Amino acid sequence: MATEAAGETDHDGSGSVASGVVSSVGRIRESKMAMIGLVVTVTMLLLAIVAPYIAPHPPTAGSWPAELDDSFLPPFWESGGSMDYPLGTDQQGRGVLSRILFGLRLAYLQGVAPVLLAASIGVTLGLVSGYFGGWIDEAVSRVIDTVMAIPLTLFAISVLAVIGTSLVNLILVIGVTQWVPYARTIRGQTLSIKNEEFVEAQRASGASHARIIREAILPNTMSSILVIATLNIAQVIVIAAGLTFLGLGVSPPRADLGLMLAGGRDYLTTAWWYGVFPGLALMIVVLGINLLGDGIRDILDPKYSE
Repeated sequence: MATEAAGETDHDGSGSVASGVVSSVGRIRESKMAMIGLVVTVTMLLLAIVAPYIAPHPPTAGSWPAELDDSFLPPFWESGGSMDYPLGTDQQGRGVLSRILFGLRLAYLQGVAPVLLAASIGVTLGLVSGYFGGWIDEAVSRVIDTVMAIPLTLFAISVLAVIGTSLVNLILVIGVTQWVPYARTIRGQTLSIKNEEFVEAQRASGASHARIIREAILPNTMSSILVIATLNIAQVIVIAAGLTFLGLGVSPPRADLGLMLAGGRDYLTTAWWYGVFPGLALMIVVLGINLLGDGIRDILDPKYSE
């Protein structure tokens, strides 16, 4: 679970956010699992970035209505296949490979953007709640309890059904439902860190609350934030694909892995490549990020041996 992210806390006041992250990332090379995940993730991300240059065809360019013979062409290694469409085509003659490459771009966007939003909300609430305590901590804790009692997927489905389906709405809805793990973890760490001697020293020197939180507490929580966010990206990508599969995310004709899965489910016996290849691409993306996140978590665990 992402909420169980463990991290070594360098309880000192001289660290910085940047140095903490760089130090953590530098140790990735010591974990085979993290390295495999990093290679897979970087490879898929590079494919997404260079998609406009390597995709054989535009993602929304199909044969309809001019060349209906290109509909449901099989992969190149099967009879009737063509290297012009290496992974075959869909019912509109659009290349599956091209749509997958462009779909990877949306997959990463749908994973990273909501996580940035969720982390911003959760980390802020966790820091404020843990540092100030009192009624603020009580209020935030009750909000957390309330959110945890709500089936977030059903909540997202309900909200999207009301406000409408679009990429922006999808990102916003997922983002505001994923902040709880950040808030809980950072609140607990802040409660522990705020009474440390280096924090007391800054407080005694007259440093403002904002400066203490920014310079003394936040840097010592970055390891946990990094782990939670990495694992959360994979989870959010699956959620976004699932919502789009149900018709509550990105709308056609945009190239999206969830849309391709939804379109291919009716043709699994006649055009298996239409749904199978997008599913494999989604699986590889999520697997790579999960391996990277698990590796980082193991590296940052206090029991990690040098």
